Amino acid sequence: MYLLWNTAGQPRYPKYTNHFNPDAIIFSPHHRTKIVFSDIGIFIWLAAVIGACYYHSFTEVLKIYLVPYLWVNHWLVLITFLQHTDPLVPHYHSDAFTFPRGALSTLDRCLLGDLGKVMGWIGGHATHGISETHVLHHVCSKIPHYHA
Repeated sequence: MYLLWNTAGQPRYPKYTNHFNPDAIIFSPHHRTKIVFSDIGIFIWLAAVIGACYYHSFTEVLKIYLVPYLWVNHWLVLITFLQHTDPLVPHYHSDAFTFPRGALSTLDRCLLGDLGKVMGWIGGHATHGISETHVLHHVCSKIPHYHA
């Protein structure tokens, strides 16, 4: 919903701003080619998933690809939500915002740590420490693990 219609996005952009439209107001003119290539890549990916459903079965694609895809992304969305929406995280107006302030406006959390040491270790190991090193990712975004 956010990507298609900017739902819960920046209120400064018009309602129904589409992130796949290379001419959308959110993009500068020099981004146009990159957005077009991104859209082509998404189309190819979608065609491959539909083709796999056709040649194999929807159930097989669901089990082998779609469920793991949704599982991984559910963790990424959950971790990002928890680290950026805590009441302790400050929000700055544009006149007070700086890159260091923005980079440090998040929290590290021990994933599953409230359930004991073993669960905390499993949570940290299973996600490669992404929830325990989130602030570092904001400060040094070129770390190989985060340089997606």
